[in-house]
Amino acid sequence: MSHWFKRKKYGYGWNPSSLKGWLVLALYSTIQIFAAIILLSDKPTSFYEVSVIIYAGFFLVTTLVLLATIRRKGPRAIWQWGESKIKKPKDGSV
Repeated sequence: MSHWFKRKKYGYGWNPSSLKGWLVLALYSTIQIFAAIILLSDKPTSFYEVSVIIYAGFFLVTTLVLLATIRRKGPRAIWQWGESKIKKPKDGSV
């Protein structure tokens, strides 16, 4: 299985490492931008608070979907700072 995302070299998290990973990130960004434009533009004052709450819920759900996709299509995230000093065997055993 090829990973769509790789671990960050410094810190905690992932970076896209393949075209599919970049496409997932681009799709997520596009969805967020259009949702903000649609839900938060030119609303009457009485509906603005409701729109913000709906957008916040939408943002949370789509971000959780993105994180689930990254966890499924990338390696396990660990905190690291630079290259590991411990040599790992090539066969994957510990």
